[in-house]
Amino acid sequence: MTFSGRPSTTVPAGAPILSDPIDLRTAALSRLTISLYLPDRVDTATCHGTFHTLGWLIPGDATALVPLPAGAAPLPAQALITAVEVQP
Repeated sequence: MTFSGRPSTTVPAGAPILSDPIDLRTAALSRLTISLYLPDRVDTATCHGTFHTLGWLIPGDATALVPLPAGAAPLPAQALITAVEVQP
């Protein structure tokens, strides 16, 4: 994923950030997992209560891990991501 061609971005307080489009072919009704690594403390973030997804807090950079690590703590909200748009 890139942001205006760059591999990372800084989100200004109160501002939205959109990623560049991704050509990711998936089968119908596939599940999508999004992993974020936040190297510094995040004091506030947009959160959206969800009833169909569950987030996890994992210390360190776990973005490349496939199975969920044993020390993962549940985050019962969708933080930082408001939407994923898909074209059929």
